[in-house]
Amino acid sequence: MKKQIFSKIKFTILSHKIWSTLIILAILGVSYYTYGFISTKKIVPQYVLSRASLGSITEVVTGTGQVSASNQLDIQSQVSGMINTIDVSVGDHVDQGKLLVTIDSKQAYNSLQNARIALSKLTAPPKSTDLSSAENTLSKSYTDAFNSISGFFLDTPAIMAGLKDIFYSQGGFLQDPNASLPASIRKEYRDSALTSFDSASIQYTAILQKYKSLNRFSATSDIEELIDQTYLLAKNISGTLQKTQSAVNYISTTQPSYNASLAPTTATNINSWSSTVNSQISSLSSSQNSIDSAKNALLNLKEGTDPLDIQSQELSLSQQQQTYENYFIRAPFSGTVGRIPVNIYEQAGNGTTIATLIGDEKISVIPLNEVDAAKVHTGNRVDLTFDAIEGLNATGTVSAVDLVGTVSQGIVSYNVKITLNTSDPRILPGMSVNASIITKEINNVLVVPSGAVKSQGNRSYVQILDVASTTKRLTQTISSEAVPRIQFVTLGASDDSNTEIISGLTGGEWVVTRTITVSGTSQTSTAPSLLNSLGGTRTGGTGANANFRTVTR
Repeated sequence: MKKQIFSKIKFTILSHKIWSTLIILAILGVSYYTYGFISTKKIVPQYVLSRASLGSITEVVTGTGQVSASNQLDIQSQVSGMINTIDVSVGDHVDQGKLLVTIDSKQAYNSLQNARIALSKLTAPPKSTDLSSAENTLSKSYTDAFNSISGFFLDTPAIMAGLKDIFYSQGGFLQDPNASLPASIRKEYRDSALTSFDSASIQYTAILQKYKSLNRFSATSDIEELIDQTYLLAKNISGTLQKTQSAVNYISTTQPSYNASLAPTTATNINSWSSTVNSQISSLSSSQNSIDSAKNALLNLKEGTDPLDIQSQELSLSQQQQTYENYFIRAPFSGTVGRIPVNIYEQAGNGTTIATLIGDEKISVIPLNEVDAAKVHTGNRVDLTFDAIEGLNATGTVSAVDLVGTVSQGIVSYNVKITLNTSDPRILPGMSVNASIITKEINNVLVVPSGAVKSQGNRSYVQILDVASTTKRLTQTISSEAVPRIQFVTLGASDDSNTEIISGLTGGEWVVTRTITVSGTSQTSTAPSLLNSLGGTRTGGTGANANFRTVTR
């Protein structure tokens, strides 16, 4: 049958060659036109855009665990003293902060009040009477200093004259050493003392002249300079007397025949003069210190207390406040009083168990790896969900993080204790809980979806499509023949959804988060990339009989 059909077609074609040729050419022309139309049809890609806008970055650490029964705690005293009151009974339900026991706090209260008074004194502005008193004290210190100088110059002339007689007067103990003293003794003892005296005598004459030119009403700067110079002079005279005494003692011991009649009187005079000069040194030093102290006191009143002194006193006050509060033992959390092992008027010590409290809040312990555990801190907020309770979203707070990890099969984990902030009766001990611990939250920063951020080497960029749009929505999908432009950016923090843009973008710009390209039989229009945005091209196609497909990126 098939052979007969093909034979008839063949016969017809051969019998009508011209018409058959025309028909075949017509069919080929239509096919070629159709193929060309399909092949050259322009395909416009679609872009899913997101607007750069102010948002939040929330860093989250996740983990799973189980709900545990409420905790039990032996509450211990941190201070010592007699128990004054017991304010609860066994079986009572107490709220967090409820007063349980008080310990005698009189001494702690007095210390706290003293710390408050000390801080008030430091921070209070100076009183006019205080300023006047400080100025009077400073003025008196200068008067006292001049009196000390006067006292020195009343006593010193006799001392200097006596020393001069010892060295230079006829019959002075050390006036004629060449007669009988060995050269070594003269050089080491007598000549050394004489040189010291000559130096002190020159200094004495100069300062005495300056003293005579001043009085107690002279400029304070002159009085300060004079007392400093007088103090140094007194020290030098004291040194001269020590050397002279050493010379007299040594000569009297080793050369007993040398001026034996003068030795006792000379030694006695030197001892007396030394006592007088040392007394003057003490008086002059005291006057110097009084001036410095009075000047500092007046300066502190005028300029106020040193901020560091205030901070130190504030710290002391805070410590005294904490110590005082330790005498009032309160419930650290809500719960039921299980036992009270102490009695009123008993003596409690540091570490004495005052009461046992059984908490009524629920907790969960979540094991985390060392990387995640390092990000978690006490007080972090936690979002909680439960496998057994669909639709329940609870919150919690991180109340403790283990400081020592647990090693299992070479992996270190740290337990994080989470206190649940809900009393929903459906939450039962033993239930599985999923925890999302919010470790960091940054608000009001410029963000884009993380999918919009790409990288080239060590640089990050986004693709921007300039869109004239009035929509207030943060996302939209459009078709565009324009190729997105590349914008390099500086990144900040990121979370599972968004990435912070520190620089390179401004709010309101549209970034490409996804490109949808329709590819056909002969040519596929691909999504804009960094390559073709910088001048490269990417083309592709399939055979004429290929099926249409949608490529999403």
